[in-house]
Amino acid sequence: MGKQFLRIAKTNASKNKVQLLVIKHLELIDKTLYNDLNEAVNMVKQSFENALREYTGSAKLPELKKHDTESHTILYFVEDLIYIDIHTVKNDFTE
Repeated sequence: MGKQFLRIAKTNASKNKVQLLVIKHLELIDKTLYNDLNEAVNMVKQSFENALREYTGSAKLPELKKHDTESHTILYFVEDLIYIDIHTVKNDFTE
């Protein structure tokens, strides 16, 4: 069975502190291989929520949205700030 490769596909210039925190937390899991899709999705959600918990200001909090693109890729995005792809890969060259 294939593993899930998570990568940050694109980031745009941040507009405020909460967005900077989101980028910082999601970059920690960039280019990571996971055993299954649920684990990869949970890491995206957990990293996003950790960034929001760390923020103490009053700016409007961004939303994490999911977009199913094709059978082997899932896209998460936060406004027009950051795009995260989760791809199914069949070969694991890390072992």
